[in-house]
Amino acid sequence: MKEILRRFADDLRASPQQGERIFFGNATYDGLEISSSNFHTLSLRDSGIGSTPRIAFVDGGNQELLGGANFSLQLMRIAACVFQHDQCIERKMVEFLLYCHATKSKSLIYTAHPSILQGNFSLASCEVDPFDPALRQGHFRMPISRMGDLFRRRAELQMAESMLSTLRKGDLLLLDGQLQENIAYDDTYPRLLTATAMQQNILLTALAKTDTLLTENGKSVSSLLQQMAPSGAWYYHPCAACQPTQPDTAFVKLHPKATHLFRLEFLHDQPLQQIALLLASHAHDPVFLGYPYGMIAADQLARITNHDAAFMKTKVLISLGKDAQHLGSALAAQDAHSVLDHIRF
Repeated sequence: MKEILRRFADDLRASPQQGERIFFGNATYDGLEISSSNFHTLSLRDSGIGSTPRIAFVDGGNQELLGGANFSLQLMRIAACVFQHDQCIERKMVEFLLYCHATKSKSLIYTAHPSILQGNFSLASCEVDPFDPALRQGHFRMPISRMGDLFRRRAELQMAESMLSTLRKGDLLLLDGQLQENIAYDDTYPRLLTATAMQQNILLTALAKTDTLLTENGKSVSSLLQQMAPSGAWYYHPCAACQPTQPDTAFVKLHPKATHLFRLEFLHDQPLQQIALLLASHAHDPVFLGYPYGMIAADQLARITNHDAAFMKTKVLISLGKDAQHLGSALAAQDAHSVLDHIRF
């Protein structure tokens, strides 16, 4: 144990090294060397932007209610909040059940069927190939429970596209996560969102709460930047060379006293400094310094608590009536671990 902890401590004490190259693991991104010259300070005092532009924040949440090897029933919420002058001027939320099941067409496929519970929103069914190389796990098919995450992302992009009508030139639309995330079964929504935002001159961005980027030597990019960064608020760019059709990547610290930095993605040719300043103007709430408050509001509106999931699961089981008895064998194939977790000697 002491030897392992010594190695762990040595890694933690390691000094940051300039020249570490960011490794994206993506052929379309050529990571650049980390350099202190790529830090750019942010000063709201000198920005001249103020808080006039609107910012629309979009997030989603989901929890599985019932699941087996061949089906998954999930509760989902997608939410959007529009802020201006630090005030929320519009909210939109849709809640729905998603039923996913395995079936056979020419080969095995997963089909997802949404059913709206709350909100005025249109969602279409979809099919996914569980053996798609971008989705499967090694040589094995994608677990059907992951359909919830894929469909939630598609619904988030649909919600984002619908919010563009409430924004004007120079406003900003912020998604949770990454812009470069691809929906393997359908790229219609990412392309439509990007094209519409560019046509309307709306700033399209995404902010990732967690980031796992490493350098080529296996160091955490976020950790290295934290150690090398100047005091105050800043953004770090460039991080990679990529095609103009791909989102660009930066890192931002949006408040001088923030303890977290975030990975920011934005469209090429859109003004990074202006984007960072707009987000920083909404990142001064003491609840989470350095994180845009509108994303906190959208997260809370979309979040599905354990209580929400338990309540909806009870409603589903009651609605199924006698048919619920057929769930036993399907659930038993998945819950052996939970049985063991409750065994105490």
